[in-house]
Amino acid sequence: MKFINNIIKRKGSIIMYTSDTWDDCKEAKSYFADNQIDVIYKNISDKQNRNELIKKYNRMAVPTIIIENKIFLGFAENRDEIIKLSKL
Repeated sequence: MKFINNIIKRKGSIIMYTSDTWDDCKEAKSYFADNQIDVIYKNISDKQNRNELIKKYNRMAVPTIIIENKIFLGFAENRDEIIKLSKL
């Protein structure tokens, strides 16, 4: 039962602010898709998502990845920790 509760709790607990053109965003999306990890994607080309990123996290850079209230700027340089947290 604990395992199932963890799965339910984890679903959608990763948020990624992204853009369609940035290679680091594409790499992160590929990793999450290849490993069937649910992510809520928020493209900053949408003004509401862009404003949310600025107001809520005080940044304007992508990818910004939030996992369990931990904020990562960039996928490649944070890959090991993101992989560890995303597979819990």
